[in-house]
Amino acid sequence: MQKTSRFLDPNSEMIALASYSNTKNLLVTAIEIKGPVDEGLLRPCVIGALEGFPQLRSCLKEIRKTGRHHLYWHPNPDVEFPVSVSDLKDHEASTPIFDAVLSHLAPRLDRDWDLFEELPGEVHFVRISQDHRIAVVVTHHAVFDAATASEFGRQCVLQYRELLTGIREDFPGLKTHGLSTSRKRTVKIRKGKWDDMINSARLAVRPLIWKPALPSGTGIPKDQKQYHIKRLFTVEETARLVMSTQKRGQALIDLLAAASNLAIDRWNKRRNVETGTVTTALTVNIRDRYQSLDHSNNVSAFFFESNSNDRKDPKQLVRSLATSRIRQLRKQMDLTEHKNVARMIACASLLPFEVRRKIVHYVTQKHQYSIAITLLGVVWPVMKNGKPTFDSYPTDVRDSRISEIHGTGYKHLTSTPLVLIVYSFLKRLNLVLAASASLFTREEAEAFMDLFMYVLREDI
Repeated sequence: MQKTSRFLDPNSEMIALASYSNTKNLLVTAIEIKGPVDEGLLRPCVIGALEGFPQLRSCLKEIRKTGRHHLYWHPNPDVEFPVSVSDLKDHEASTPIFDAVLSHLAPRLDRDWDLFEELPGEVHFVRISQDHRIAVVVTHHAVFDAATASEFGRQCVLQYRELLTGIREDFPGLKTHGLSTSRKRTVKIRKGKWDDMINSARLAVRPLIWKPALPSGTGIPKDQKQYHIKRLFTVEETARLVMSTQKRGQALIDLLAAASNLAIDRWNKRRNVETGTVTTALTVNIRDRYQSLDHSNNVSAFFFESNSNDRKDPKQLVRSLATSRIRQLRKQMDLTEHKNVARMIACASLLPFEVRRKIVHYVTQKHQYSIAITLLGVVWPVMKNGKPTFDSYPTDVRDSRISEIHGTGYKHLTSTPLVLIVYSFLKRLNLVLAASASLFTREEAEAFMDLFMYVLREDI
């Protein structure tokens, strides 16, 4: 059951305010289903799943209290939750399914989503063929984070299973979760020290003055399109990567950050372009990490940078990134970033909605990095002894099976032109690169992703 509160938490309000112009801030989870589907049960299964997510049946409202403006979710039962069924027409076999589905839904995804009048979510069932469909769960990031969005998609599948079979769970007592990375060991918030104020100010200001190095591309300036490039590791490749990472005492997120930095450097060298400082934003879910922190959007970030000397030795780069990440964890810099967002929202709350919307959108757009990375972990992991495993549930419904899950963030709040989203489903590592058309052409985005995959597989 989703926790509700009167006012939006700072992250949610920032995301709602920043959803302006071409910034859409959508979470897209596409569940690919192969086998027969009873379309008469599709809308009822979504309505059943909504019972555990009341904010998806709400619209934004604003209240002024003690001189400050606050946004909150207000139940709106008069607005019907959007559920559609449509056919994917003229699909060419050479076009990846996920790309084709995103193009098919572009009129919905690219519209100006008015959260004061519309509900913050919708579900689309897209027919590929008679026994091939994709259920696309779209939620606005202002309503909750990726872990909760993933859980909503899972509940839709479980509701369909129950309606079809009359059985609520095939395995009584089985415990699952939306995403494995949202389960963490809880730590105490450490007492503030004199240098925390300095770190907080530095963390707030540095992204505004950074000039990150970008890979050279021939995209069209101000082009608002976004390419979504997906690559998959096989089950065997995923197992080898996990085992080798564990043997070397490394973390996958450090390998991903290092591979992205090296890929940008090598991409530019091949084009005789010098790469300066590469900056990386690592978004993290801090749910359960801090005792007193439990919001709808438990998102924060760590930040890294590397120069040409750092990138000369790939293995040393991995170690330096790991050291930086651990140091930021110990200093609780993720919490500091969260508090900085809260301060910004508190200051802006003195202003009317339209004014603070433009201010927050401007500030978030100024936060540009070379690349942003989100490691989501295992999608729908089975929990054993309180810990997530590599197994996912559910993966089938009677004679149908879930063959793949496609996930991405659609036009999120910063102007960072490359966003890499990584997750595992059916024991296969999925990597999705959202690339701005203002930086890359489609062919360049594909080639850059191939280079990144080569570096990840072979060089670190």
